[in-house]
Amino acid sequence: MKDPIIIEVDKEIISEHDLELSILANLEFFFKQLGEGFTYVGHLYKISDGSKNYYLDILLFNVKINSFIVVELKLRSLKKEDKAQMEYYIKLVDEKIKEAHHNKTIGIIITKESDGFIANFIRSEEIIPLTYKLEQI
Repeated sequence: MKDPIIIEVDKEIISEHDLELSILANLEFFFKQLGEGFTYVGHLYKISDGSKNYYLDILLFNVKINSFIVVELKLRSLKKEDKAQMEYYIKLVDEKIKEAHHNKTIGIIITKESDGFIANFIRSEEIIPLTYKLEQI
């Protein structure tokens, strides 16, 4: 994956919803920044653990790595509970959506850090930060 990954925004980002809309409006560009093989599954994707509904900010699939990717957006620094939340979402996707022939789900938490965004990749108990660059268009 590229480092930094550029997220183009056409207005000031003041909420997670603004960031989500900006990414969705420039989805093809966002996919090119992430790499090859990404497809869009949905946003505010509803998933349930049987007793409670959860809404994933963005759900992607990558055909090259044969894996679902959960994307969560935070307009603040990464907190330890974000990793736990993402691990739970990954578990739900693996249990409820993923099929036996798919690889394990990957999580990306995009957080706001000073003048840019950081993409924190969650996979197998690891957090792998990559720098995003916020660029006005």
